[in-house]
Amino acid sequence: MSIGGIPTLYSVLASQPLSSPTYTSLLFLFAVGGITFLWHDDHLSRMDAASRAIPRMVFGCAWKFLGFVIVLLSLLSFMLRLTLQGNALPDGWWVMHLALLLYGVILSFTEMGVPSSSGAFRSQTMVGSAAMKKRKK
Repeated sequence: MSIGGIPTLYSVLASQPLSSPTYTSLLFLFAVGGITFLWHDDHLSRMDAASRAIPRMVFGCAWKFLGFVIVLLSLLSFMLRLTLQGNALPDGWWVMHLALLLYGVILSFTEMGVPSSSGAFRSQTMVGSAAMKKRKK
């Protein structure tokens, strides 16, 4: 769903308007992502906390990892562009690198505040009942 914002951000920062069908397709992509999110959110709201703990943790780690990879690759691309092209850089060459860097940082930081475990899987010591203690004696 949020991938649809990258081309729009690029067109705003580079001052290059997109065509009308491009905006329509990005709006369609955003709408499909939103509907899919709401559908999954509805299914998850009906599940108990223990059943939600592991998928939530996997989902959070996947977004953190994806954000980290995007940040790393955008910085690497930025540095390679600077070193390989040097003085022959066109106007607005930095826009896509900055847009991807911001997107990666946002992905990484949105999952930082989410607790990795909801406490659904706590270990508890088992205490024997009084009947079990009497049998042992």
